[in-house]
Formats: sequence, C-alpha cells, structure tokens
Amino acid sequence: MTWGTFFDERAVSKVIGVVLMVAIVVALAATVGFMVVGFGDMLNEPAPQVAFEATYYDEVDDPDEFHPDLPSNTNEVVVLSHGVGDQFDPSEVEYVIYRNGDEQFRAFWDESDHGQEEIVSSSDALYPHAYGGETLSDMSIRIIWHNPQSDSSQIIYEWDGPEAG
Repeated sequence: MTWGTFFDERAVSKVIGVVLMVAIVVALAATVGFMVVGFGDMLNEPAPQVAFEATYYDEVDDPDEFHPDLPSNTNEVVVLSHGVGDQFDPSEVEYVIYRNGDEQFRAFWDESDHGQEEIVSSSDALYPHAYGGETLSDMSIRIIWHNPQSDSSQIIYEWDGPEAG
C-alpha cells in the first residue's frame, strides 16, 4: 500500500460521514416539519379549566333573593357558581338537566333567562330552578363546553341531586 492510496481512502470516509450527517439532519428536519404542519390542524382549543360550586336550595320562599328573573312560583334552586378558573364565553357553554338519564331541559348559558351574555368569570352564577310541582332533587345537571373550532364538546361539571339515581 502506498501513502497516496491510504490518504485517499481516509478522505472518502470523511466525505461519506459528512453526507450521512447532512442526510440525517435533513430527514429529521422534514419529519419535524411534517409533524408541525400535519398535526397543527388537529390541535384544538382546550376546554376551560373551571371549578364550579353547586348549592341546592329545596325550600325557596323568595326567588328574587337568588335572581330577579326567576319565576315567582320557584320552589327549588341550584346555584351553580363559577368559583375559580378560566373565564369562558357563555355562548360556548350549555347546561343540560337530566332525570334518570333522560334529558329534561337544555339551554346555552347566554340564552337562559338568568344567564349572561358577557364573559363568565369568578363569582358569576347560573340558577337552574324548579317551580310548581317539579323538583330538582332527583335531577342531574351537566355543564358542557362546546369547542368553537370543531364539533367536539366536553363536560366541565356535573351535579347530582340528593335523590338522583
């Protein structure tokens, strides 16, 4: 073996090493780029992180103590208070009342007589109520957030009456 041949083989291995490194970097960059572009459309706005507090009143004498828009013959109220957490748009959140798994009532927060149209934040509340011969004691209430960017929804709070089954 001559000195010229020995050095020529080493130079080739350096070139091959550089080409392989460039190929690996380009492949990784293409993979990461595809993931960012390809999965970017699949990312959705997360549901608001909210802590609600529910207080059930089974003997209501004066509904105006809770909210002025409650009917005068209201006999039960569940006060669903936004305790802490994210603010949310009331047009994206609905509440559904169930009895034994059957839907009894459904309304968006902002469409409710006692809801609000502004952003909902801490200390705001919703007042599902019963009047006449109805009761909420055997009902369940779900607060559901609907993602405005997709068809997905998520239950962000559930309340079961003391006799709900």
